[in-house]
Amino acid sequence: MITATLVGDRQLVERIGAMPAAIRAELIPTVQRLGFAVETQSKGAYLRGPRPTHLGVKTGRLSSSISAGGPDSRSRLETTSSAIYYYVGTNVSYGALWEHGFARRIGAGARGGPRTLTGAARARYFAQHPPGVKQMAARPFLAPALQDLKPRIIDELRAALLRGMQKSLQS
Repeated sequence: MITATLVGDRQLVERIGAMPAAIRAELIPTVQRLGFAVETQSKGAYLRGPRPTHLGVKTGRLSSSISAGGPDSRSRLETTSSAIYYYVGTNVSYGALWEHGFARRIGAGARGGPRTLTGAARARYFAQHPPGVKQMAARPFLAPALQDLKPRIIDELRAALLRGMQKSLQS
């Protein structure tokens, strides 16, 4: 699972835990909207596009797995009495591999080798397809989307806090 966290100091976390209902009411939809924005940025700017910097997805399975909703979705809003979280991720197993990079076996023997060849034919095949390991570079699609939106996230959360504080003071 891939996670990203914006970290604040302990005092801020404690204040959010004790915030009035008006502030929470402003923050929840803002956090959800920002989570959707990270999803959209990831899909639009990093999954589709030219290789090798982008994944250049073909089937859309990875892209469609990055969405809020559904029982298996990794993207979701969670609230507790002291915090509001929006998780953006994928439940597709190879998503983490592309986010961080991986090593892949290549050549003869990578998938067991030819099962029908024997003797000299098998030896020639292995000589023409030497086994090895290829390092696949990371092609991140979640972390850069979060970084792209970091200034917007900070601005919108600040604005939501101010709106909530104003509403809290008015009531």
